[in-house]
This record gives sequence, C-alpha cells and structure tokens, in this order.
Amino acid sequence: MNDLSLDLSAPQTLALSPEQRACLLGHDPARADAGSHRLRLGLSAAQLPADIRAALQRYGASQPILGTRWLQVTGLRGWRQAVPNQGGAVRWVELDAMAPALNLAPDEVLAVSQRALANGVVELEFVAAALALDPPSLEQLAADVLALARGEEPTVSEVGYEHYVQWRQDMAADADAAQGRAYWQHEQIDPARGDALRLGLHGNPAPAPRLTLQLDVPLSRLDGARALGGFLGQPLDFVLQGLWWVLLGRLSGQRSFVAGWLHDCRSDYEHFENTLGVFEKVLPLRVELDPARHFAQWLQQAEERLGDHLGWQEYCPIEAPGSAAPLQAGFVFEQARIAPQQVHAYPHRPAFDLLLSARVWDQSLLLNIEANGAAYSSASLKVLLEQYRTLLQQLTGDGAVTLDDLEPVGAQERQRLLSLAPQQPVEDSEGLAQCLARHARQTPLAIALSDGRQRLDYAGLQQTVTRMAGWLQGQGVGVGQCVAIETERSLQGVLHILAVLVAGAYYLPLEPAWPAERRHDLLTRAEPALVLCDPASSSARGPWSSASMEQAGRDAELPFQAPQLTDRHLAYLLFTSGSTGAPKGVLVEHGALRNYARSASAALGLQAGMRLALTSPLSVDLGHTLLFGAGQVGAELVIAAAHDLADGAAFSRFLVRERPDVAKFVPSHLAALLEGHTPPLPGTLILGGEATPRRLVEQLFARAPGLRLFNHYGPTETTVGVLFHPLRADAPDRDERVPLSGVLDGNHVYLLDHRLRLVPTGAVGELYIGGAQLCRGYLGEASAERFIDDPFHAGQRLYRSGDLGRYRAEGGLQLIGRQDHQIKLRGQRIELGEVEAALLALPGVEQAVARLWSPGEGAASLIAYVVLGADAADGALEQLPQALAARLPEALCPARLLPMSSLPRLANGKVERAALPDPGQLLHRQPVREPTSELQACLRDAMAELLDCAPSALGVDHDFFEAGGHSLLVIKLVARLRSLFKIEVAPGLVFDHPSAAGLAEALGELGEPLQLEKIARLRRELDSLSDQQRAELLAKARAARGLAAH
Repeated sequence: MNDLSLDLSAPQTLALSPEQRACLLGHDPARADAGSHRLRLGLSAAQLPADIRAALQRYGASQPILGTRWLQVTGLRGWRQAVPNQGGAVRWVELDAMAPALNLAPDEVLAVSQRALANGVVELEFVAAALALDPPSLEQLAADVLALARGEEPTVSEVGYEHYVQWRQDMAADADAAQGRAYWQHEQIDPARGDALRLGLHGNPAPAPRLTLQLDVPLSRLDGARALGGFLGQPLDFVLQGLWWVLLGRLSGQRSFVAGWLHDCRSDYEHFENTLGVFEKVLPLRVELDPARHFAQWLQQAEERLGDHLGWQEYCPIEAPGSAAPLQAGFVFEQARIAPQQVHAYPHRPAFDLLLSARVWDQSLLLNIEANGAAYSSASLKVLLEQYRTLLQQLTGDGAVTLDDLEPVGAQERQRLLSLAPQQPVEDSEGLAQCLARHARQTPLAIALSDGRQRLDYAGLQQTVTRMAGWLQGQGVGVGQCVAIETERSLQGVLHILAVLVAGAYYLPLEPAWPAERRHDLLTRAEPALVLCDPASSSARGPWSSASMEQAGRDAELPFQAPQLTDRHLAYLLFTSGSTGAPKGVLVEHGALRNYARSASAALGLQAGMRLALTSPLSVDLGHTLLFGAGQVGAELVIAAAHDLADGAAFSRFLVRERPDVAKFVPSHLAALLEGHTPPLPGTLILGGEATPRRLVEQLFARAPGLRLFNHYGPTETTVGVLFHPLRADAPDRDERVPLSGVLDGNHVYLLDHRLRLVPTGAVGELYIGGAQLCRGYLGEASAERFIDDPFHAGQRLYRSGDLGRYRAEGGLQLIGRQDHQIKLRGQRIELGEVEAALLALPGVEQAVARLWSPGEGAASLIAYVVLGADAADGALEQLPQALAARLPEALCPARLLPMSSLPRLANGKVERAALPDPGQLLHRQPVREPTSELQACLRDAMAELLDCAPSALGVDHDFFEAGGHSLLVIKLVARLRSLFKIEVAPGLVFDHPSAAGLAEALGELGEPLQLEKIARLRRELDSLSDQQRAELLAKARAARGLAAH
C-alpha cells in the first residue's frame, strides 16, 4: 500500500507517535506519564549470568530510546520527545525478598531490580515507561540483555524508534492517507448500534486490579488448528483469533459485536523488526458471526477483513478512537522471546477489560488471559480458558464444522454443570396426614396454629382436621375430587386446606375479593365436588354443591376413613396467569408436595418449636413453604391477619407481638413494610416470588447482622420452589442479581440452548426443571409446549420455565429475566432484564422495570420506571442517564426514565407490567382544581410526590388510584401522614377518601383542624426552603435546644 523508505538522520525533537498518544489516553494531560510496564523473570543461580549488571549498562548505552525525555515546546502543540544520539543509563537496584516493588523515578525510562527468593531463585524485574517501551519491546530488551550477558549477540536494530515516528508523520500526509482515513471512517464504531460486547461471565469482583491466568497447550494438541491454517493458507494466529471471537459470541449470544485486535506492526516491516519502542496498537474489529456457516468459510471471510486492517493500520485513529467498545475484549498473538517457565509475570495491558494472549514458544502455545479485577473473577478466567481449549481441540483440518456445532462445554465443565442436577433419589417419607399424626403423638401440647386470637396444639389440630375430613367424606367428597375453598388468610382457612388433603381430595383456593366473574370462571373449569364459602357469596350459586366454612366444623362428627393415597393423587389446583391471557390451572400431586415440604424444610433449616409466620394469601403458593413446612417439622404456624400487613406500623406491631422465627416475603413487599420502621426481624427470612435486589439484602444485614437470609425460586409448575441460596453478610458476591446455588433434593435443573444442549458457563440459556416436584400438567389443556422429554434421563419430563439464566463460574446459576420480556427495537434484540439489572446497580435505585412504549402513531421507544430509595441523593434521577450510559450501549439505554414511588403489584407481589402508567399519563388530566387550604395543598403535594408527577398536574379532586396509586403507595402515604400529623391514620381512610380534598376533610374529623392547618403550612414552608436554608434553620434549632438545656 506504500513503500517504506527511511531517512536515518535522527531529528533532535519529535512529536509523539500515534501509538504514544494513544498510551496517554485516560492519563493526566499535564504530565507525559502513561504509567509503566513490568516484566518479572525467575532464574536459577545457574541460569543467571554473572555479568548481568554490566551487560545491562552496555546494552542501555547502545539504545538511544532509553535516554528519551518528554517535553513541551513553546509554539508547538502537545508533548514532544527528545531522543539523544546515544543510549541512556539504566538504574540497577538490589532488593531483599520482602522489599516493595521497584518504581520508576520521574523522567526515568528503565530500571531493573534483582532480589533473591526462596529455593535459590533470583528474580529480575524490568520496569519501563509505557511511553517508551511497549510489552513486546520490554520482553525483547530483557532477552537481549540476557543474551549479551551470556556472551551472545543481541538482536539490536540499526533503526531507532525516532525513525519510526518520522515515517509515521510522513505517512499521515502521503497519497494513500485520504483513502486510509476513509477506510477507517467506514469501519467507525457507532455506539447507537449497541455493538459493544456484553459478556455475562463476570463473577465476584477480585481484590486485585488485574487478574491473569495461564494455560500451556502443547502444539501437538493443535494439529487441527495448524492443519486448518495450512489448508486455508492462513497463519496460526488468525485461526486462534477467530476461535476466540467465536467463543465470545457464543457466551454473549451476540452475532455482531466489536472487539479489539492488539497488533504489533514490527512483524509487518522487517526494518523495525527488532526496534524498541511503542508499536502496539488496538485495531477495532467488527465481528460478524453466522452460526450456520462452517468455521473454515467464516474464517476465510474474517481473514479478508484482518488483511484489510493490516493494510490500512497506519491510518487508524488510535489516538482518538471514538468508542471504548474495542477495549472490552481483545486478542494479541506474540512470539515469545524468553522461555515461559522463566517468566514470573508478563506486563499487563490495563486498557482491556479482557484480553487473550496467544504466545508461541518452541513446541507449546501459552494462553494468557488477563482481565479487569473489578469486572471478572479468577474463576471466570479459568472457565474461559477451559472453554477455549475445548474449542481448540474440536477443530479439524478442513474446518467443516458449523459455528453452532462448536461446543465449548468440555467434560470437566459438563460434570460441573450437571452437579446442579444431582438426580438424588427421593427417600420414602411421611405424607401430610402421617406427619400430623406423629406430632400429635410425640408433642401433643406443642402449638401448631395461632392467629393472635386462637391457639391450637398438635393434639387439637389432629382431632379437628380428622373431624373435618370425616365431615367432607360425609358430603360425598372422595379421593381425587376437587374442593374449592373461598377464604382469606385465616386459621379457619388453613384448617380446611389440611382437612381436604387428609380426606384424600385436592383443593382449589379462591380469594373472596376476586371479581365474581373470575371466581365463577375458575369454578366452572375446576368442576368441584364441593365449594366451601360464605353462604352469601356468589360462589355458592352454581352447578356445584356448597357449604359454609363454619358448617364444616360444627356438624356432628362423622366417621373418618383414612384414604389410600399415592404420590400421583392430586393435592391442589392453582390458577396462574397465562401467556394467552386466560389463567392456567396447575395440577400438583401429593408426591410433589411431600418432596417439597421435606426437602425445603431441610434446606431452609426449619425445625420443631419454631414459630413460622404465614404472610402470603392462601391462593398463591408463596406461603406453602411455611404452611406445609410447619406440619412437616412440627413447628407453629403463626397466621398474620390482613390488618397485620396493612402498613409498616401494623407489621411492626405484628413482629413485636408474635416474635416469629421465620417469615417469607416478596422482596418489594417487605421493603415497603420496613420503610420508616425498625421492628425486630425474624431470625430467618426467605425471599421469593421475584428477583431479590442486592440493596435490600444489604439493608437487611445492616439491621440484623446475624440474620439467616435465603433467596428461593421456583415456578408453580414445579411445586413452590426448587432452587435456593443462603446469603451471607460477608459474602464476596456483590452482583446485583442474587444467585441460586442449591437444588432441593429430588429435583434437577438445567440451562439449555435452542438445541437442548447445556449452555456454557456465562452464556444465557432457558431454565428447564425436572424431578420429583413437577406438576401433573395443566387443567384441561395440552402441556406439550411446556413439558418436554428429558434429554438426560429417559422416560422423565422437563418443564420449560421461560426464565433465562446463566451458570456462574463460582457455581450455581443466576436468573437474568424472562424469555417473553425480550424486545426488538430498531433491529436490536434487547433483554429487559439486562436493562433492569443495570438500573438496579446504580446508586439510589431500589426498584426498576423496563418496557417497550409505543405512543400511538409515534416511534416505539424503550422506557424504564425506577423507584429511588429514601437515601437517594438530590438530583439522583437526573444523574441516572449518564451513569447508565457508562454501563450499557446506547441501544440499551431507555429514552425516558420515569420515577415512581413504587411499582404496581399483583396479589402475589409480582410487578403488574400491564398496570404501569404510560409516560405523561399524569400530566394531562383536566380539570385541575387548586387547593383551598394548606392541608389540601400538603396532601396534594404528598400524593403527587408518590405518583411522581408535578403537583400542578394533580387536582385536589383527582382520585389517587386512578392517577396510578396502589396499595403499596398507600402504605407509604399513611406512614408519612402519621409521622407528620401525629395522628393514627388507617390505610382504609385513603381507600375511602382517595382525593386530597376528601382526605383533608376526613383527617379534620380525626384531629384538630386548626392544628392540622398549622402543621401543613409549616411543612410546605419547610419544603420550599433551599438545602442551605434548611441547614441554617436546623443549626439554629440545635443551638436553641442547647441553650435550653443549660
């Protein structure tokens, strides 16, 4: 592309080369300091030449670059360098074994230390200024010095780096320059395209800033790779580089991404082959992968791109790259100059988050992987090297294997992944009836059920449940028949559930608060033999028998015949929301429930004598962990009334009064109940039903350092839960997504790809679950779509959960979102879970949910709703876009971030995405009536703050719930009103008076109106003050209190 002609008359001063200017990126522009490179060698006494120090000085005197000085010249822009005609002196330091590492002095180019280590090993450390020598140059220098000390001739070049700098300046203005710049303009990285590599294989952050791991692969094991290179007429480094990109594409799930090729151009020009200096440059490379293509075909196409890059490399704007995307993952191929076994540590390339170095020496290939310790762990690097070696061994001489057929999961990794699928046999254990009977015999006076008003011991429980089961049988309820139970969470409701199971039937729970149409629809589909409900309920009317709850316990005792139940008999029927909009009826069998009660109780540490708080509705299986766990181990089930969970104050009173040992919650519900309150927490908390935010975990441990905290997961189709993870206050894992590391006995889980193969660690796969807890299927529906044949165990089934996750390098797995929460925007595939996780990792963000918004005929956009914590700094919302842009490519950054006080929730506590308000929903409501009193204005402002809208957009007659309010917001509003006005405000008051005007009138009846007005006026005046005015007012108040005290 150009002829290499050199003027060997060295100039006195020169501008920096583009490679040197690139080194200064990210450093203080006021200093010509790009840091240093370090190479540590370990030599035995026999390997260390006696004349090493003198050889170093002789070599230094022959290398002018070692005397380089950097300076600024008046009238010239930027830093310049002065290279002397002769070499420079090199500082030599002898250190003892415990001395700190050697550092360069200001303006020093090279220093070398020697220290004696154990076992007669001497360590030489070469430290060079990064602005003078790149890592290959430093290794060459060390090799030359050792050769010179041994009496050998070093490979010293007659062409100095100053000549390379001059040549680069000439090329910038030659005839090819315009075409070269146009080439790289075409290759320019567009951040909006989302080209950045997004690897999930991060693991626990390491304490060290840089991590390195090496793997030595004999060249004999690379016969396929070398033969393929010869077959295609390509060098080995192109084959190795291509395979690295294939691996990263598989792990990230991206068919297109940008990476960095770290290239040393000395191998391209023989004049500079042995010249010392800074030659390495990062060439941005757009990797395009087609899983259906053969590796050989794809590699040929990639080779053309690499060849073009080499041809135009001198025109690449490396000193002004425009994007950091190429630095997220890189590759470099190197010819080793020193035996790898003599190298203690190679120089780092800290610009890269992840870099694979392939270094050839004699008959071996040394793979060295280097990573940012804040983003990767040692375990993740080990997995990457293992996967890369597995791919290397699969290559054949003709490359006739598709990219999709290349399998990174080797034998070791496969064994590790299958450890999450132990297929442990389910031991014979008692069913529910047998457990209750045993506790009644062994601990008859131990309390089994309580609700704050009633207490029932195990003897009484056994007697009551048996009597009720006999009554059910007397009503014609037989084995395998359905009994619908319409009840709130109550002691009576629990008794009826237990009685139905003991009678051999299965139960369908219904909530009285559900719409009558929904209850009637579910009953019609379930065809129950009996409905237990309030006689006035609409559920009592239909083509089914019905009876009152009270009647079931009052009638004369009827004989009870213990049924002959097997694991295949049904235990309960739960309806969950379906993807089609119609609820799906999940049929769970006794064997599945028995396995869950036994294995979950053991894994979560439930024991006899504990008090287990039931806080979930009986219509969802979230509470089954403790409902059936109590009966399994002989613990007491403490049933919380609805009013106990109405708000944070009531919940605090419940915890103080009952002192439960264990409770289970949806994380966001627990967070709302604890806001503004510090009750004594149970000794064990179990979180499930949604992703557990890391911030909540930290808050809980801050409140109770000795807390036993569990993350628990499982779809209804797999009987409550199958995965769990014990969290620790001192755990090193700080990823926003809390992991799941344990599988309950009798179950097995897999993350599989589209071909039902185990996905490699770090890649995204769909979670499949099998084993003893699989439900029978769906009521009246085909289940083939969700239940498939188990490819690992003949004759068994797997449930496709629809949840996406990754295997973790440290073990276990991590859920990242739902398959059905995947969107495509402007050609870019986006996992909403990834966006949400990035938001949750930002300071001040407690909850986040993302969605695609299509405003009428307008263009669709990605938006996100965020809930900021009470400790969020002022202006935190305005700072989120910039902080998010630092974590995600532009294509994944929401166009709008909408603040919410909390997210709308379904009855089971999960986010109700359909209820998320559209942007601007609260900003165009008319008419808007202004407040007529300070109290109305104060309430309007409080509601507007919770609804995240401007107070001027909310009139005093607007309905709080129509404007987006919901039960969790009511909990927060009531807490604030109680704190401000010092009066007892029940949540029901807000439901009954949902406007600011109506609520003001209702509050006036509870307290003194004039006093309320005064407090409201003072509150609004305080809110209007600036931060500085508030601080001054607080200081005056403290001073006044101090005077009063004296």
